[in-house]
Amino acid sequence: MGVHTEILGRERRPLSQSQDEGVSAKKFKPTPMLVSKDETSLKIRISRYGGAHTKSTEEDEQQTEAEVTVKQELKMCKVRMSNLSTAEINQEDAEAKPTPPVPNINVGMTASEIVDECERVGPGPGPISTSVLDEGAPCPKPKRRSQLPKLSPSQLLPQTPCVQVKNKQEAFSPQLLEWCLQRPITVIRGLPQVCDMDLSLYTTKTLVESHPNHPVEVRTQLEQSSDENWDPSLKEQVWYCTSSRSHTTISKYAEYLSTSFKEAKEKLGSEFSVNPKLELKNDPETGLPIRKTIKFGTNCDLSDEKKWKPQIQELMKLPCWLRVVSAGNMLSHIGHQILGMNTIQLYMKVPRSRTPGHQENNNFAAVNINIGPGDSEWFGVPDEYWGPLQEHCEKNNVDYLHGSWWPIIEDLKEAEIPCYRFMQRPGEVVWVNTGCVHWVQAAGWCNNVAWNTGPLTFRQYTAAIDRYEWNKSQRYQSIVAMVFLTWNMARNIRVTDVDLYRMMKRTMMRSLRQTALMKMFAQERGVPIRFHGHRPNEPVNYCMICEEEVFNIFFVKGNEKKHVVHCLRCARQTSKDLNGWICLEEYDIEELKSVFDSFILGESLVSTRENPLKLSLVNNNQAVDS
Repeated sequence: MGVHTEILGRERRPLSQSQDEGVSAKKFKPTPMLVSKDETSLKIRISRYGGAHTKSTEEDEQQTEAEVTVKQELKMCKVRMSNLSTAEINQEDAEAKPTPPVPNINVGMTASEIVDECERVGPGPGPISTSVLDEGAPCPKPKRRSQLPKLSPSQLLPQTPCVQVKNKQEAFSPQLLEWCLQRPITVIRGLPQVCDMDLSLYTTKTLVESHPNHPVEVRTQLEQSSDENWDPSLKEQVWYCTSSRSHTTISKYAEYLSTSFKEAKEKLGSEFSVNPKLELKNDPETGLPIRKTIKFGTNCDLSDEKKWKPQIQELMKLPCWLRVVSAGNMLSHIGHQILGMNTIQLYMKVPRSRTPGHQENNNFAAVNINIGPGDSEWFGVPDEYWGPLQEHCEKNNVDYLHGSWWPIIEDLKEAEIPCYRFMQRPGEVVWVNTGCVHWVQAAGWCNNVAWNTGPLTFRQYTAAIDRYEWNKSQRYQSIVAMVFLTWNMARNIRVTDVDLYRMMKRTMMRSLRQTALMKMFAQERGVPIRFHGHRPNEPVNYCMICEEEVFNIFFVKGNEKKHVVHCLRCARQTSKDLNGWICLEEYDIEELKSVFDSFILGESLVSTRENPLKLSLVNNNQAVDS
């Protein structure tokens, strides 16, 4: 999940909301549940969560014309003529810029044919592309709002999909997975209960008893309603979220939770609730809002199997597509832990703790369970509209990827960006589908557990690859190394979706191309090439300068005691001819050729409980048991 994230598999970002001055705060009012009649295997309810609408006003534009008298004066001027021969030489230099050679390769070729073609053409003098997209394909870019269809007022507050699961048969049915894969975000009710899960394992009391000194990251934030987001001076509402980070232990944060709970109980008396109302006050002298600070316990890592074995095993009771680890989860094939993505993270919240807006790392899907006792309020924007959100981040001087932001609901309405809004009650599961943008605020005292998952679908893989390439253009590290992941998936599973198969094959083909051309480039310049090797469970290598993944070939300085990984491009910025550099190789080319040629399209499979939609699979050439 992205930097801190709470939903999905991890929490991220801290802080607020906002609305224009003079507009009263909209109170969250869920409307009655709508029961769909088109499902037979299970009852699927759609609940509408909406806020009050505000009427949009149109500004009348008037154009005025003014006549300007321009006095033209004749002045003597000197004209410099460039030397004709020099101009011709400059023109020739511009035209003579070398274009990188392009090997004629395709996914239907064998690995040896691909490597032979690359060696025939050679690397040339220019840069070697690291893109895994088709030859010459531009980097994916977000769509602007003008490129998307217009929406009606009712479409701006869409119904939130909600599924009520009544038994294990419904929980493990292919219809539930299919339903969730077709919608940006879904609330699943009753799932932990029918799966006989013990959610008390994730309560603060149990955590303190188990490992009181376990570390917790703390975010200090402003306490404010989900409809506002104040700047630090409390003078205006903004998109940027302000918070400070510190660290504590589970036991110390539990003391803070307990104190805030008791103080609220004493203050509110008979009106006390685990989801207390926020009392909005203004300073009588300045007229500015009065908001206290709160502490949000985030990113509590539950990845250690020795420490947290009961908590990890309990999640294995879920349907396979929701589990932290399963053969049909792409992230289970990465070969190492990515904290908060293919491991569990826990969040401990006081009322108004917030996780700012974000998409999950590389657009992977996510699962979030509310342990309670309080609720969490969610906001979600469909994947197609992340571009307009990014536009608004730029407009509000906050970086979409690196920054921390909380959208102003009125801004979204004006820009015609649809937004789901709903409450997650204790025991409810929120499924965040591929690429859904979301932000979350606790309505009460509650704990949440979350992680990411990667369904073996063409859509999920494509979205991950597109974000992988866009991240490069933004100099933002892809936490999921997609080339490394693709090769591991090819080793471990067989896919039956022809589109997914071809996409994976293309990534591997482009990887072979890079390996062949970069090795030749090093050889032509006399750079020593040494086999380095990649050990099992070893993390992926990233360039320490640009933070791009370097799957197989990377460069280090020969005179350094502690080698610093560089990609070819960044190494050449230091020394164009790579003088004093060493080229290291992680995988033998014959091994990669074997994996590439062995990865073939699987035949259609029979639906099983572990593989309800027949998405994957042969695992290590052995059929996955149901």
